[in-house]
Amino acid sequence: MSTTDIEAEEALYELEAQILQTDGIHTIHIYIDSIGHLVLGMLEIKREYRKRGIGTKIMNTLCEYADRYNMTMVLTPADRNKEMGTTGRGRLFKFYGQFGFVRNKGRNKNYRTMSAMIRRSLAPGI
Repeated sequence: MSTTDIEAEEALYELEAQILQTDGIHTIHIYIDSIGHLVLGMLEIKREYRKRGIGTKIMNTLCEYADRYNMTMVLTPADRNKEMGTTGRGRLFKFYGQFGFVRNKGRNKNYRTMSAMIRRSLAPGI
């Protein structure tokens, strides 16, 4: 593991702790997988805090982190689930698209991940 990898991992732990301190966050699960992708496994906003831009703020923060460390970011939108507040995958595909995510298929297919959506780093000069 390189110094940059260790630095990125340590920064991710700090970032996750910071995000968990945000009002309205119920659950977040983020990690770096074995091939260096930043994986958003789960992000859940408490019901009473939804529709306030918290998810957008968190996604912007995660995308900035991924760009800083030149990481591809991957995720799979959840299926509709009233308990978790998921209104439908179509809406989530559109939401994540705002941050540069595309469906992981066709010309965009990355065979190194099973995740449904992928966002390549937007780091300058890369």
